[in-house]
Amino acid sequence: QNPRNYFPTHLSDMWQYVTSDGYYENWTIVKNSIDSVGNEYVDFKIAWIGYKGSYIESYLIDTLDQVWLINEDDFKNNRALYYKLRAKFGEWYLCGNYNGYNNDKPFYAYVYDTTETSKTYMFYESSAADGNPDSSIYSGSLFTLRAGIGKYSEIGEFYTSYLNGAIIDSIQYGTIYYDTTAIDEHKVKLIPTRPEIIKTYPNPFNTQVKIEYFLPNSGRLKIEIYNILGQKVTTLFNGYACKGREKIIWDGTLFSQQPAPSGLYFVQLYFNGVKIIKHILLRK
Repeated sequence: QNPRNYFPTHLSDMWQYVTSDGYYENWTIVKNSIDSVGNEYVDFKIAWIGYKGSYIESYLIDTLDQVWLINEDDFKNNRALYYKLRAKFGEWYLCGNYNGYNNDKPFYAYVYDTTETSKTYMFYESSAADGNPDSSIYSGSLFTLRAGIGKYSEIGEFYTSYLNGAIIDSIQYGTIYYDTTAIDEHKVKLIPTRPEIIKTYPNPFNTQVKIEYFLPNSGRLKIEIYNILGQKVTTLFNGYACKGREKIIWDGTLFSQQPAPSGLYFVQLYFNGVKIIKHILLRK
């Protein structure tokens, strides 16, 4: 997969997100240019349907396929490294340092999950001097990029947004609303209609990992852990579960109650014929 596919930059490309507080947010590329060494500069105009006003976010995509936000007042030097598009699962890096009002705290990103067509980054503060996500993570937000689409979702503790529709290189995906009347007639609900593993944290982990999941209705649920060879190493839950958002903990032990060795594992959630899989990494 070409890394640049995760961050399209055609002039007039537009993305519409629906947020957890009920707003429809439009991101439109209004300017792009390339300098003499191949760095690309892109301006997004961000506006909300039914509300006046907008603002600009400016990004730099360098020749290493790194995406920098370059007009962010919250960070020193007004810039932060958002996405390393070439980064692999398990890599982490420094995004930037918050400005002085937040005690100059460093802010990090970690490639939390990958598939053939998507990458999910966790942005967080860490207690470790080098930002190692093995250490406790104070706060984390998940941003998912999809190949050919760009940013698909943002999931945080207090804010969530999902892509409603987009126009990329003159091709429309999904539905786009242009006025409040259309929104009222076709109100999008943010409650998922299928089971989800929302997040696993910390990931990588050392002693235990919390698995947060959502069930759209009540029913039979099974949550199992598999190793990289496809062997089931333990079952965390097998029974009737109520709908809603819940969490469960794996303490890193096997069926035998012996500690699991370091390595890559997979959380598999089965619910009503749907199977969801997430990577987790045990490091000791």
